Amino acid sequence: MGRSGGRRRRFLLLIRPWMVFVVVGALTGGAGLTLVRSQESLVIGRVRVILLAPLGASPNALVESTSSLLASAGVISRSVSGFPQWATADPAVTLASQGITSGYEIRQPDQGTQWVHSFVDTALDVQSVGRTQIEAAQQMSAGLDHLSRTITRLQDDWAVDANQRVRISLSPSLPVYETQKGSRTRTLGAVLALGG
Repeated sequence: MGRSGGRRRRFLLLIRPWMVFVVVGALTGGAGLTLVRSQESLVIGRVRVILLAPLGASPNALVESTSSLLASAGVISRSVSGFPQWATADPAVTLASQGITSGYEIRQPDQGTQWVHSFVDTALDVQSVGRTQIEAAQQMSAGLDHLSRTITRLQDDWAVDANQRVRISLSPSLPVYETQKGSRTRTLGAVLALGG
């Protein structure tokens, strides 16, 4: 091999990393453009279900004070949803942000920190998500129905008199729906940061 063979080999060694860089950049850029174009919007519904003390005068085994209402909210939340798959540090995290595109969730808001739980509210958050407002409203209706049936079942199991039952009130009186969609600018920024 002469001088020309050595030059050619050095030339190829210099070109190969650039070829890899161009191919990886093109693939990342193409994937990024696909992500930007395919962003879907989701509709999120939210409402708070406030637990109210019974109107009757005789004591209720489930609700004797505000602290009992607070404990009842926890019992109801666990009866409806079981143990959460993961705990979020912020009660405002939406189902859509967790990657769920259809469904509902009922949870007792945790006002604590990452390390310490603090349940101080006698209300439950009900959240629904769907691809359209109709789907989100259907999911919300299913969630509220499930919650109502669970509260009734728990009080039936405890043989609570009709005038001593926990009452519920929605706040606001009708669920609020909003559309959530990803940011194209942030998606493009992430693609560029990854080398697209």
